[in-house]
Amino acid sequence: MKYSEWKNVKLSDIADITMGQSPKSEFYNNEGIGIEFLQGNRTFGRIYPDYDTWCTKPSRIAEEGSVLMSVRAPVGDLNIANKRVCIGRGLCSLKTKNNNNNMFLYYLLEYNKRNMINNQTGTIFGSINKSFIESMQVRIPKSILEQEKIMETLSTIDYKIELNNKINNNLEELAQTLYKHWFVDFEFPNEEGLPYKSSGGKMVDSELGLIPDGWEVKEVIDLFNFVGGSQPPKKEHIYENKEGYVRFIQNRDYSGNDNHITYIKESPRNKLCDETDIMMDKYGEAGKVRFGISGAYNVALAKIDSKDVDKEYLRRYFEQSSIENYILNASQASTRPSVNQTVFTNLKVAYPPTKLLNKFNEISRNIIIKTLLYRSENKKLAEMRDLLLPKLMSGEIRLPIEE
Repeated sequence: MKYSEWKNVKLSDIADITMGQSPKSEFYNNEGIGIEFLQGNRTFGRIYPDYDTWCTKPSRIAEEGSVLMSVRAPVGDLNIANKRVCIGRGLCSLKTKNNNNNMFLYYLLEYNKRNMINNQTGTIFGSINKSFIESMQVRIPKSILEQEKIMETLSTIDYKIELNNKINNNLEELAQTLYKHWFVDFEFPNEEGLPYKSSGGKMVDSELGLIPDGWEVKEVIDLFNFVGGSQPPKKEHIYENKEGYVRFIQNRDYSGNDNHITYIKESPRNKLCDETDIMMDKYGEAGKVRFGISGAYNVALAKIDSKDVDKEYLRRYFEQSSIENYILNASQASTRPSVNQTVFTNLKVAYPPTKLLNKFNEISRNIIIKTLLYRSENKKLAEMRDLLLPKLMSGEIRLPIEE
């Protein structure tokens, strides 16, 4: 086996750097007209960003496949441009001189992120400038082949994580589509397995309009208990898991960022939830539905505590964008959005028979279980990647090259 030598270079020796510049606001739109625009790296944690803004007169362009890096707080967040995009001044674009190994550059920058954070300037919002980025010293293998092997090892893990995320998104979309098909459009399978309403199923008048025969109109507030969380003093918080302590769940924990995991003492005063419970933001993104973490939850969260038979029915009901928006708007009475039980007072639903509820409950619960499995796999994959990245990028672990 043979190993290449390594060398120290300035970042500008191996990469072309383009600093972002925001277009004038009159050129922005949300209708998909023009070219996608990123003002800041708001999709931290993903290999490819999502876009929700476009501009008709772009200022600075990042080419497809180039590395996107935030240059203002939070400094050093990274993505890969999956298409040609316009970048604002919170970002810069980097691509290798030969433009064929940008993923290696992505991991090189990730490895050097701490250096960038330590050298940011600014009293309120930290930032780094082009001069610093260009002059930043990095160490790389001389062999392009070894660079590619490092990139392939790490990117294989990241692409698997991204694939799992896409599968989970598809599963969630499937659950919502099925909910709408069965409980909004009333096209649940009849005794012959055919769509109920379009196959001539009997519909009856109700205060909500026509609903399937045998269904009831119920007040949503009567279907669950809204159980708010508890908040022990901050002095009781610890940041490592010890016997006699339980994870303390806050809204931010559902972002997938595990940098601030907190624990509190086990206590009868704690309000507990498991991974499959339906959780809802009371503040912040008021009405946002969550799941996936076990522990004691804080006052910014509440549990939708329902009967098992309609738990998944309620989960998918509250996940509808129309219902989330209704709850958010209904919670605007004070200086900040705040959800309490009275928000649900005017909501009514066409409530199906138990047999249909059980059938949907099983399908949706299986989707939740699969989603949790993919999340768990992603956590292990991310831990493996984060363990390998500094070892590969520092040369502590060497990958052989062809003789």
